[in-house]
Amino acid sequence: MKIWSHESFKRAEEGLAENAARIQIVLKAGTPTGQKIGELSYYSAGRNDSVYTIFLRRNVVVSVADTGPMEVPKKATGAIRRLEDPELESRCEGLAKTLDDYIVTLTRK
Repeated sequence: MKIWSHESFKRAEEGLAENAARIQIVLKAGTPTGQKIGELSYYSAGRNDSVYTIFLRRNVVVSVADTGPMEVPKKATGAIRRLEDPELESRCEGLAKTLDDYIVTLTRK
């Protein structure tokens, strides 16, 4: 999770674009399950092994990333195996929604 606070909404929009451009994945508009988070939100969800969400609320940009559980072999020569996690998208989105709600509460005037 990363949080950036900017001096204005316009600068936050630019910050969101800059941070989204730094990652090497294709982002889709919205959230994994379609829940409304922030004024702008984008996400990437890959085959139940990772989820990335970035959103803008007022002058704050937040990114949340989560990966599914892994099985690590006892021998160093074995391969790490990703395990299925059907709750991965909703868990990541739930954290993003909680952070969005906190931002709204903290920035009320």
